[in-house]
Amino acid sequence: GTNNAALLISPVGFNEIMYHPISGEDDDQYVELFNHGTNAVSLAGWKIGDGIGFTFPSNQVLAANAYLVVARNAPRLMPNYAQLNAANTVGNFGGRLSGAGERITLTKPDFIVSTNGFGLPVTNHVDIVVDEVTYGTGGRWGRWSDGGGSSLELVDARADKRLAPNWADSDETQKAPWATIETTGVLDNGSGAVSPMQLGLLDAGECLVDDVEVRPGTSGPNYAGNPGFENGMTSLAFVGDHCRSSLDANSGYPAGGVALHLRTADSILAGPNAVQITLTNTSLPIGQTATLRFKGRWLHGCPEPVLRFWGCYLEATGRLPVPSNLGTPALPNSRASTNAGPAIYQVRHDPAVPAANQPVVVTAR
Repeated sequence: GTNNAALLISPVGFNEIMYHPISGEDDDQYVELFNHGTNAVSLAGWKIGDGIGFTFPSNQVLAANAYLVVARNAPRLMPNYAQLNAANTVGNFGGRLSGAGERITLTKPDFIVSTNGFGLPVTNHVDIVVDEVTYGTGGRWGRWSDGGGSSLELVDARADKRLAPNWADSDETQKAPWATIETTGVLDNGSGAVSPMQLGLLDAGECLVDDVEVRPGTSGPNYAGNPGFENGMTSLAFVGDHCRSSLDANSGYPAGGVALHLRTADSILAGPNAVQITLTNTSLPIGQTATLRFKGRWLHGCPEPVLRFWGCYLEATGRLPVPSNLGTPALPNSRASTNAGPAIYQVRHDPAVPAANQPVVVTAR
């Protein structure tokens, strides 16, 4: 006859999920538990179930404000993270986390004592679900946690973990080093003009680029217009699925200055999808040698940028270094908030297609 009670949030629950590592290796998967309560909790007999399987040993205790990482392959995982050790990392869990999303549960054991038809006590073991997550891909679930290098992090430990808005991609943008990508080769097997240059990524992702070089021979003058991006948008055009790219101050190589922040929703494509860089000299002779070179630093998603001539006569591409310590296992979440706002979900308006001047009701939970 009155309102339901608020959702019970367990002090111990899921806090981070690395379900689709950018390495493509299932053995880099892990889940993290966090105790946001004020008391230590014994995890003796607790289980992680549904999508994966793990039973905690009888001596497992999680202190207040502490983390516990459950790895698919603990011996492989621990060397990649300086903060992991035998005290805060356990494993190995059985099965694998689905890259397409699935439900995982955290249960604790209990015993129910009842009386049978003969008046004798009967004890039944039960596993009570104290926390659960059914993570997904697409929609409001994090983009880069789905194979783009991030883990899925809980924003507020007191929030309802069943709702996508309470989770976010971990921030990995400060971990990767700068690297040089270059090639020297003959301008051949192309078609049409050599300018403008095209710069982009081979798939969806983000990276920083600086110090672009387009030189005749191996040590000729640099023909790239605005190679360090210090002159704003001079000689630059962002087109197609690279249109959200920008110039970032204080982000350049090696530290400071301007860098080009490549953002792409899909792969570079001759003509419509790229950042275009106009050359200051287009007299590069076909059939002669040229050198292409640039600095790059991985941020999200695809780690393979490419710099090439408009007519595809020559290109420089390679894989930027991707760190092995992705996510924040056994550390505070990079996206954590001590007082996150409410998750707003199931938003709708009625009627779905209103007429002009017709009143519309918007509802949300």
